[in-house]
Amino acid sequence: MNELQKIESFRKDLAISQTIDEVKLHETSASAMAQFAKANKISFDKQNELGRFRIEIEAKKGVILEEMFPSRGNENSASNTMEQAEVTKRESSRARDISRQKKPCRLKQGFC
Repeated sequence: MNELQKIESFRKDLAISQTIDEVKLHETSASAMAQFAKANKISFDKQNELGRFRIEIEAKKGVILEEMFPSRGNENSASNTMEQAEVTKRESSRARDISRQKKPCRLKQGFC
């Protein structure tokens, strides 16, 4: 199976991911695939598809962070727990912003 063909199976796995560690695994894989695509001069459309997938990953991370560590809670305890999950405040903020901006798309699976 071609590396770029794995995106669809990764999307399915991402949909059932429930922890930050699972999402980070997808994030690492997508980053490696993007570097592979760029180095091998894969078509621009495929590279864009990988970029959209990386945004979906970030949105999923934001959803999980909001569920596990609500932003309206006790800031000190949430911060300590996020540090244990190896998520920085900046990373958490970026992921939450992306998840709030993404809206389900009726034409495609996932986000537009």
